[in-house]
Amino acid sequence: MPVPIRVLLTCSETDFAETVATALEGQNDRFAVTIAPTSGEGMGQLRTSRFDCVVSAYHLAETDGIEFLEAVRERYQDLPFVLYPSSGSEDVAAAAVSADATDYVQRGEDTEQHTVLARAIEDAVADASTTIGPDGLESILKTLPGCVVRLDDDGRFTYANPRAKEVLGLEQSEVTGRAYNDPDWEIKDLDGDPIPDEELPFRQVWDSGEPIYDYRHSIQWPDGSEKVLSVSGAPLFDGQGAVESVVFSLTDITERKRRERELERYQQIVEHLDDIATIIAPDGTIKYVSPAVERVLGYEPQELIGENGFGYQPPETSGAVADAIERVLSDPTEPQTIRTKFRRADGSWCWIESTLANRLDNDAINGILVSSRQVTEQQERKQQIKRRGQQLSTLHRATRELLDSETTQQVATTASQTAVDVLDFQLNGIHFYDEAANGLAPAAVSDASQELFDEVPVIDEGIAWQSFQSGKAKIHNNIDEADEVYNTETPVRSEMHLPLADHGVFIISSTETNAFEETDIEFARLLAANTEAALERISKQQQLQIRETELEQQNERLEEFASIVSHDLRNPLNVAQARTEALVQETDSEHLPPIEQALDRMENIISDTLTLARQGSVVAETERIQLAELVRECWQTVSTDEARIEVADAVTIVGDRSRLRHVFENLFRNTMEHGGTGLTVRVGRTADDGIYVEDTGPGIPEAERDVVFEPGHTSASDGTGFGLTIVKRIAEAHGWEVAVVDGADGGARFEFIGVEIDDG
Repeated sequence: MPVPIRVLLTCSETDFAETVATALEGQNDRFAVTIAPTSGEGMGQLRTSRFDCVVSAYHLAETDGIEFLEAVRERYQDLPFVLYPSSGSEDVAAAAVSADATDYVQRGEDTEQHTVLARAIEDAVADASTTIGPDGLESILKTLPGCVVRLDDDGRFTYANPRAKEVLGLEQSEVTGRAYNDPDWEIKDLDGDPIPDEELPFRQVWDSGEPIYDYRHSIQWPDGSEKVLSVSGAPLFDGQGAVESVVFSLTDITERKRRERELERYQQIVEHLDDIATIIAPDGTIKYVSPAVERVLGYEPQELIGENGFGYQPPETSGAVADAIERVLSDPTEPQTIRTKFRRADGSWCWIESTLANRLDNDAINGILVSSRQVTEQQERKQQIKRRGQQLSTLHRATRELLDSETTQQVATTASQTAVDVLDFQLNGIHFYDEAANGLAPAAVSDASQELFDEVPVIDEGIAWQSFQSGKAKIHNNIDEADEVYNTETPVRSEMHLPLADHGVFIISSTETNAFEETDIEFARLLAANTEAALERISKQQQLQIRETELEQQNERLEEFASIVSHDLRNPLNVAQARTEALVQETDSEHLPPIEQALDRMENIISDTLTLARQGSVVAETERIQLAELVRECWQTVSTDEARIEVADAVTIVGDRSRLRHVFENLFRNTMEHGGTGLTVRVGRTADDGIYVEDTGPGIPEAERDVVFEPGHTSASDGTGFGLTIVKRIAEAHGWEVAVVDGADGGARFEFIGVEIDDG
């Protein structure tokens, strides 16, 4: 029957813990799962019960899985511990490795997660150590007292000493006169078959005249039990040399036979176990080693007997063995389990997990009993997890360096060197797309790649080119099986091609087939993604710099234009206005009023043009503005006749007050020019945290709503066509959007979206 695996599951999520326990016990009927909802209850369970493995979530009610692991390790150093977090993190993985977790399994989304967890538990749990030899083995080697009897020529007992009862179960008086082949004794051989009379030990001695030694058979005792006897005897001769009687020594070897069978069973178990049973002296000298040592380590048992085990261990782990021996000698009641390296017969090294028990008080063993098994794969996996955690941590530090790079060339060089130093990808290269060559030109190539390939070409076909064009990664474990290889004579056997968006491709190579494990591919993809992010950041910075330069040039041109308008046009305009005004005083001509109107219109156009040029740029300084106060200030500057203003909501907005005055003044002026008389203008807050300005006029036709903001568009005879354009430009400078819709009373409604409203 399989040995049960007792699992302590520590998890604060009750429903999830019960689901996991049910799934594990359903996966393998060996599992027996106990749930502890907190780390405190978990430690309590460990103090009162025996468990083979602890499985813990990361997020616990009163602590986390790492602190619980550290608490378990303080008291139960070698108890298998599997961390089972709900979500992965390189920091948690690294902390688990540092705290000596046996394994780290991230919780999955489907039922396969339970299979993965079950496999991890089975790998982590050490099989129960097997000790050899029953207690009191020395008693098997001692001869038990027997009885002495004498038989006549008919095979009848003529004498039995007082110990006959101990061996035959009968008093002396019941023995004498009874025949050796009495049916009540049911004498049989050790295979359980009846023994013919002529083969009975009595007949053999009598007929041959020769003694017999240790002839074994069974007899039936009066109580129905079966006993195994050892019979040794010799003939007694009369004066003529004829046999007159036979004397036998009968010894009950029933217990010895049982122990022999038990010992044989133990020996068979020991010989066929993969665990190695060893008996060592306190100084490390090997006194016994089981046959499994040949299967596991390649030694014949006799090669090691008499040798000192410390000579087969490296210095870095031999100290752990010495400490374990010292502990079991000082406290014989506490076995010690350790992991050490051991040299195989072929000179290679493997990892051995050993449990040491003090059996110096057992005469049959008289030493320290060591049960060992090879755990090279488990140890290597543990070391791999630790190494991967360190790699991940180092990779993140390298990522920060990547993101701090100022040029694409610096990114390429850093990424290539990181692949070598951190991920041990000695053959790698980053190729950027060269528009002039219409191919992938090498930007950074590792030293090993440069040495292997001598000259790295521009790639415009093959697997790497396909990966770049499709934007899909390509992983090849055997290049010979790939289509369209760029260089059919290449020494490369495995290769990864990882696209870097529009920038190029990251190529990682190996001269061996099947060179990349899943973790290698994951880390390579992560490095490629970080490299692409760094390249994208630099590309955006470059685009931003170009845009900023263009804006600076555009602003300079606008300022130059504004200067021309302000000085070179306004000065002669002022002269013309002054002369016209003087001419009006001197003469009465029908041509003068149209001239005055034309000059005033020119002044308005110049004013609006300057506003458009200087007020529509990016807003630099903002303040909190009471909307109602601003609206009333602007209303007073516009000729509104009989129109009235209403502020529907008391709102505080954030913006540039001087520029927003242009917005409301132009909107009010536009309403007065197109809305007629007796209007009501309403200002308030929209449902989606914007603001609006609407009137009760005729509104703006839907067909014209897309063009009213275009420069020069106007339906008024004396309008400049720049008023609403200015409104839109200033709104956009604040990061707002403006749209024209129908008002509540059918008039025009201007809505501003994206307004920063201060409700505090």
